[in-house]
Order: sequence, then structure tokens, then C-alpha cells
Amino acid sequence: MADVLTSIGVVLGGVAAGAIAAPVAVLLFGFGTGGVVAGSLAAGTHATIGNVTAGSIFAFMQSMGTMPLLSGLYGSIAGGLVGAVGAIFV
Repeated sequence: MADVLTSIGVVLGGVAAGAIAAPVAVLLFGFGTGGVVAGSLAAGTHATIGNVTAGSIFAFMQSMGTMPLLSGLYGSIAGGLVGAVGAIFV
């Protein structure tokens, strides 16, 4: 039973870590709620690529920046998956 509880804890830890880390990472790269943050890595990338293609990774990151709750959701899903894989080895 302890192994099951440990595995559940690892998965839930991954979910929590992903929910917190994803929005923070998106913001640190320069994708803010008001768009691309001036002087950031995202701004430099935007200047390099020019017009952003719909469906591109850059467009996806812009969406994540403008909707922190959604990026937290995606982060929690990714963290849960990583936690689930990690739980196999616990």
C-alpha cells in the first residue's frame, strides 16, 4: 500500500510542479498577458522571424502567455505525465 501512496504522491507532485512552473517559464521567456514583453527573448525571436504563422510554436507560446490559467493546465498535464513515468521507477 505504501508503494501505491508513494506513486500517487509522485504523480500529484508532478501535477503541482507543472502547474506552477509552466506559467512562470512562459513569462520568463517574455510572453506576458499583454503580449510579447519588450526586450525579452520572445521579443528578439519575434524580431528575427517577422510575421508569426498561425499554429506555430511561437503563436502557441503567445497564447500561453495571454492565458496563464491555460498554461498552468497544460503544465499540470505535462507534469502529471512526467510524474506518472517517474512513479514507475519508485
